[in-house]
Amino acid sequence: MKILINTSNLKQGGGVQVANSFINSLKKETDEFIIVLNRITEKGINKKEFPENFIFLTVHFEFIKFFKFIKQLNLIEQKFKPHIVFSVFGPSYWTPKARHIMGYAIPHYVYRDSPFFQRISVKFKVKLIITEIIHAYFIKKNAQIYITETEDVRIRLSRRFNIPKKNIHTVSNSCHQIFNNYTYSEKPSKECYSILTLSAFYPHKNLDIIKKVAPLLEGKISARFILTLPKETFEKEFKGASDTIENIGPQPIEKCPELYQNAHLMFLPTLLECFTASYLEAFLTKTPIITSNLSFAKDICGDAAVFVNPTDPHEIAKAIIDLYNDECLQSQLIKNGLLRLNKFETAKKRAEIYLDLCKTQYKSQII
Repeated sequence: MKILINTSNLKQGGGVQVANSFINSLKKETDEFIIVLNRITEKGINKKEFPENFIFLTVHFEFIKFFKFIKQLNLIEQKFKPHIVFSVFGPSYWTPKARHIMGYAIPHYVYRDSPFFQRISVKFKVKLIITEIIHAYFIKKNAQIYITETEDVRIRLSRRFNIPKKNIHTVSNSCHQIFNNYTYSEKPSKECYSILTLSAFYPHKNLDIIKKVAPLLEGKISARFILTLPKETFEKEFKGASDTIENIGPQPIEKCPELYQNAHLMFLPTLLECFTASYLEAFLTKTPIITSNLSFAKDICGDAAVFVNPTDPHEIAKAIIDLYNDECLQSQLIKNGLLRLNKFETAKKRAEIYLDLCKTQYKSQII
């Protein structure tokens, strides 16, 4: 079977990581693959490691060159005539002639009950409304089959865009393979309690709350927040903030296991997610979690995290101090996290499920 895997529309964050992980998991597969990368996703792919049944092409999405982008993809499809097109996440902005499977991971449209929408400006709300109208059009137009990462999102996506549930499949996310190859040891001593927030500075990530939480810990516990933001972003957004907030800059995926190894706590105050692998990474690296008391976080973490109101710095500070002082709770969260990992797919298994879905959809057309 001939499968076109499209990552041309992906820009940054977890979508790029999932795409690279999926593609790298396919090296031993014997089907014919046409892999459409862009300048960002191709950085995570060493093309020399792949056999001859893989063809790599580069197409970079830019909205101002929309019609050129569509033309490039159409020409690729005409040339290689794939049986199935798989866009890792959408909207792809492109509707191929072949049957199209597309991932969905935009929380803004399915979690409208998030406190995020109470905190943003009118200008930003208007921008979101316009973006949603555009995305809704392409999401419904581009594909026939959709993939979500949790059952909760599957239900909400069906309801929000009036897509039949039978056309939406749930395939859980996973840790990057790099986490399985790292040798973990005991955590460092708690002379300084290291609180890791491995995230970009998106509005829905709610990282501003850290500026309010950090001063509340001073004099109570010796703690340090570790952020991974670009230098200019940190200097702008955290100017004048507590010196217990340290920024180490964006980190390559290869460095992430070591970051968790050296962290005593993973803190994620996010207000919107479809899925974040950060939870699974914390489970695997035996790093306790404090996160938002919102449905997407509870759906993923279950009994393996402490949940807090992500907009209340006093509640967050108290939760951090309580966890710092409660070694039994720390141990229980670690134990529950390791058990909970069994509910999620490995990167290899996820790739197998994606391929099985491609083959099932192809067969359904020729019967």
